[in-house]
Amino acid sequence: MKFMRECLNALKAKRLQGGLAVLGILILVSVPACGPKKDPNVKKQVEATQELGVVLMNENRARAALREFLKAEALDPQDVEVQDYLGLVLLTLGRPQEAVEHFQRAVDLNPEYLNAQNNLGCAYLELAEWDKAIEVFKDLLANLTYPTPWKPAANLGWAYFNKGDMDSALEYYLMSVDQSPNYAIGWRGLGQVYMETGNPQKAVISLEKALVAAPRFAEAYYDLGEAYLRTGLRTKAKGAWEKVCELAPETNVCARAASKIRTLETSW
Repeated sequence: MKFMRECLNALKAKRLQGGLAVLGILILVSVPACGPKKDPNVKKQVEATQELGVVLMNENRARAALREFLKAEALDPQDVEVQDYLGLVLLTLGRPQEAVEHFQRAVDLNPEYLNAQNNLGCAYLELAEWDKAIEVFKDLLANLTYPTPWKPAANLGWAYFNKGDMDSALEYYLMSVDQSPNYAIGWRGLGQVYMETGNPQKAVISLEKALVAAPRFAEAYYDLGEAYLRTGLRTKAKGAWEKVCELAPETNVCARAASKIRTLETSW
């Protein structure tokens, strides 16, 4: 089952703040790197180029955005936000190893820039480097200044889930929804753990809570269909999979749901 990680899906939920686009949880605050005072003219050029890159990302023109962020980097290689944006656009383009290099550079430039630390963990998740991701997210979770601790907790749940450590996965997903009871990703992850450990009844409860929090969460509907089927609720399973394609037509998750429906219908 594909996990809908906050780090990656936040790229689809951009908002404007202070005149610059902010990428969901990925760009939370602006903490400039320590160092000598920068030339104000260069700083303005970097900001303008960076802002254009963000606009292009909002328009799903990731390659064009990458060109702008590379221009900004050429103007000021020590700019923390530019390094972070470079990592984000490379992650969007499916180049997580290169993204790691830029996120790490941002962290090295300013260890207090927690956005880059979070994004570094996300890139490790994308690379399936679970132990490295766990190290990053544990450090982030231990930082009392991080404003949304339920998100690294859920990412820790996903990393442990993939390592096959269901006890730890359960622990961190429970922590995530305890800290934020309306966090759909945490509830979905919890449902996946319950499914993996042979408790579909609890999975149904968790996945239904995920959908109360996020009614258009197609992947959670897919998992809920699986949980319904395992509890013998075949009609409800079909309805959940039909909802997947209603919400997300022409996607991989819809294709999988349609296949499940066909299999279910032939067995009736």
